[in-house]
Amino acid sequence: MNAIEKAGYTGKIQVALNVAASEFYRNGKYDLDFKKPDSDPRTWVTISSFNTRKQNRAGCSQKYQGT
Repeated sequence: MNAIEKAGYTGKIQVALNVAASEFYRNGKYDLDFKKPDSDPRTWVTISSFNTRKQNRAGCSQKYQGT
């Protein structure tokens, strides 16, 4: 997000995440730090927790919340 702001694109683009992506779905939760082989399972989130985070993000498109 910092790169978007620094590049002057704030409000002009949106970032999306495919929450069904199998690459970071582990044991019923989403490992948002999946590129680290030793990511901490205590930080993995459920889909409802992820949706709550997504809905609370400033600038998130209302159209895609909760999908």
